[in-house]
Amino acid sequence: MTKVFKATDGFTIKDILADDGFTLDTSEFTDFLEETEELDHAKSVSLSNEEMMRYLENLEHDNDDKINPENGSIPFVGVPFDTLKSKMTSIYENGKILKIIKRDGVGDVVPPDAQVTVEYVGYFEYSDQPFDSTLFHPSKRMVLRLGKGAVIPGLEIGISSMKKFEKSLFIIQSELAYGELGCMPRIPPNAEVLFKVELVDFIDNGAADTYDELTNEERKKFASIEKIVKDLLTTANDNVKRNKISQAVREYNRVVQYLDGTRLFNDEEEKSMTKYLTRALTNLMVCYNKLSKPKLACHCFNRIPVHHEKHSAKALYQHAKALSMMGECDQAMKLLQDANKLNPGSAEIKKLIHEVEGKRNNYNEFYKKFAKNSLKKSLGTSEESNPMEELAKELCDDFIADEEAVRCQIPEGLSPTELAVIRRIAANKNLTVTHQMRYDEETWYLCKKGYHVKK
Repeated sequence: MTKVFKATDGFTIKDILADDGFTLDTSEFTDFLEETEELDHAKSVSLSNEEMMRYLENLEHDNDDKINPENGSIPFVGVPFDTLKSKMTSIYENGKILKIIKRDGVGDVVPPDAQVTVEYVGYFEYSDQPFDSTLFHPSKRMVLRLGKGAVIPGLEIGISSMKKFEKSLFIIQSELAYGELGCMPRIPPNAEVLFKVELVDFIDNGAADTYDELTNEERKKFASIEKIVKDLLTTANDNVKRNKISQAVREYNRVVQYLDGTRLFNDEEEKSMTKYLTRALTNLMVCYNKLSKPKLACHCFNRIPVHHEKHSAKALYQHAKALSMMGECDQAMKLLQDANKLNPGSAEIKKLIHEVEGKRNNYNEFYKKFAKNSLKKSLGTSEESNPMEELAKELCDDFIADEEAVRCQIPEGLSPTELAVIRRIAANKNLTVTHQMRYDEETWYLCKKGYHVKK
């Protein structure tokens, strides 16, 4: 039996290719589609002053669907394709892909192999309801890498002809769309299709793939890999903005790996290499802290090349944040004080100082409670039936309530018997107890699941 999907809920390629086919209910989607013509452009899109002025000028004249007698523009939804074709230009193999620009873009045409962010809507001839659209997706947009076959060939060729912020219509013949067979029951055989596309943004990261094509000798030359490194950093930064943190981590680590293997031939190359490496490692600290992996953030901090310069306020802040997450509040506070001197106007630094001070006060309160309990026990004056149990539960619950913390220090001076109680309570709450030797002294910690002391 054919399954029905609502357009507002989204669907996958697997749904389309199911043996029984599928029916797309767009009844709740049509109004939404009309209301979202004005796009909320990505905050990551950067423009020069000249490009911004051109974009704003074009935006004033952007009107897709209404007839304009002055410039001869026509509506495109539900009209015969022949009516549109007379106003379109062939961009591929003598008319296999036709294009008309509805709003001019700015800057250069998207480069090959770029990562693009697009919004599109696809229609059949005479149809006023779309058969495909990025607006069916939860994000309302699609991010794809050109040259990887993520969309039909004709649509990819069309996107490759566009500039940033351009909005265009494309009519694509079936051989560059869904072919002779189509994709029944939704897409009929030999279907000619129309796509309205807006290129929201693109990132030129095609050079990132060329590293594998370099010889070992070329990889050692900073000049050979500098563009690759810059493109990877741009892509990684974009992934952070889109909250694809794990993907960004892989890209930042590739930057570090590539730079580690280079030979530097002059002071200028050393200066540039240091800048890129510092940027990658500092941003890795941000990512690892977001992923609750503060130990790795600390490892990155220790690898930042300092030489004659001091660490940046950003690096000091991220290191302090990582140490705070691991229960090392005294060390974190020292770093935050240094960061505050470098950037005294940072509200973010001041906020973390307040949080770390709160954690230190909290530790001191627990230290006093445990010390008081130990004293009562030694004097035999404890009135509670099992005060250590209650204190251990309170300590564990307080640690669990701190969502960012992955490790916290257990108050010093506890006996083996008291530590055994904490171990038992911690195990019941899915926590572990570990210890670390520092300056010949043993420090005990509560740890959340997944925390690893070693890298």
